[in-house]
Parts: sequence; C-alpha cells; structure tokens
Amino acid sequence: MAEPIPWGWVVATAFLYAAMGLIMASFPAPYWIWNLALAAIISQALALAGPNALSQLGGWRTNALTLLAIIGTGAMVIALAIALNHVGSDNLDDIEPKVAAMDVVK
Repeated sequence: MAEPIPWGWVVATAFLYAAMGLIMASFPAPYWIWNLALAAIISQALALAGPNALSQLGGWRTNALTLLAIIGTGAMVIALAIALNHVGSDNLDDIEPKVAAMDVVK
C-alpha cells in the first residue's frame, strides 16, 4: 500500500520556494539569476524523490541523485545571495555570470 502524501512537508516546501521567489523579485537582480534559480528547482525536484525511492535504485545512482540535490540547493543559495547582494547596486547591467563566479572563487 502506498504511503500517504506528507502534506505538511509539501506545504512547508512550497512556502520556502514562495519566500525565495519573493526575495528574488523584491531586489534588482540580473535576469540570469532566474535561470539559475529555475535550474536549481528542477534539479532538486528530480533528485529529491525520497529515501524509499532512492534506496530502490541502489549503488551509484543513489549517490548521483543525492549529489544533484546538493548542487541544486547550492545553486539556489547562490541565486539568493546574488539577488540580496545587489541591493542598491547601480551597475547591474555590467554584471556578467562568468565574472561573478570568478569573484566568488577568488
């Protein structure tokens, strides 16, 4: 018999995604931040199937999907950090993804 849908967790997750969207929409951020956030959400949705589903895959597939979830979460954190970092910045048109990524790595 299938397990019931954990509606509490679904509502909490939807609330967190809505809060992230509002934060990103509230501050002036470059357009490519939304692409990064969308990629993060899609990777999390693909990877976060739950421990029961992941245990059925077994082996390296479980580890690969866990890594995809971690990368998706990191991408969302980066998108939020960039959106919050550009509060009051005047030169938003001069920002390039490659240069911003190199600044983070330095």
